[in-house]
Amino acid sequence: MRVKHVLTGLIMVATALSLLGCGVDRMETLSQQIKSPDPTKRKVAVLELANVNDPRALKLLVDALESDPVIYDQAALALVKKGREMVGRSKENPVSKQVADALKSELVGPNFRARAAWTLGEIGDRRAIPDLKLVVDGPESIGPEATHALQKLGYTAKGRPFDIAPGGLVGRIDTLPSVPELAKEV
Repeated sequence: MRVKHVLTGLIMVATALSLLGCGVDRMETLSQQIKSPDPTKRKVAVLELANVNDPRALKLLVDALESDPVIYDQAALALVKKGREMVGRSKENPVSKQVADALKSELVGPNFRARAAWTLGEIGDRRAIPDLKLVVDGPESIGPEATHALQKLGYTAKGRPFDIAPGGLVGRIDTLPSVPELAKEV
């Protein structure tokens, strides 16, 4: 019973601080969680970032895609969700652009770059084709994944279906689906 009173009190204090403009910034909390040494906290943060409508979420997810071997698959899924929300707009897709920058970066490891190629293919924005073409014949092991992404985008005669259904990842999601293993060969 005492715990219930304490929790109620904390909720009232948080609500009051929020109303006064003194609340804790949700993005600041998520920024700390996604960098936590606890992988479970990082995974929870990725899911929340997938659902939050804040431009700062994109940077946090791309950073995880580029460097965190534990959550980069989940970050890729969150970026697919956010990127698909932008497809069809006349302006540049900021998600595709930042993922393409990770794809082309020489500072990002091959597995991370391969997952970036997969992400671009799954987003489905054909404006990513030039970036994927740049790496399809590259010296690293991301060529097969870039080829698959180009096939998903309809660039080659041989098409390929999306791994995540086009209607998937719409609206608020409570779990992220599994991602397929990265392509080993074309």
